[in-house]
Amino acid sequence: MNDNRKELLAHALRWAPYGGGTEDILPLFGLSISEYHRRLSALLETSHSASIDPQTVTHLRDQCRKYLLVRTR
Repeated sequence: MNDNRKELLAHALRWAPYGGGTEDILPLFGLSISEYHRRLSALLETSHSASIDPQTVTHLRDQCRKYLLVRTR
């Protein structure tokens, strides 16, 4: 996993209990909030999430789906 993906996943894990830390996404990653959630969602579908607690993975996936659903309406 490249450093950017590691950082993205670390950020998601750090902020998961607090709703995502969305205000930091643009300055840290140079991504829109929607693009961040798209990339995180894709990353969670790979083997990189195997070392993360399954309940946390489910929580992050739900968070991504919910955010992307709201943004596409």
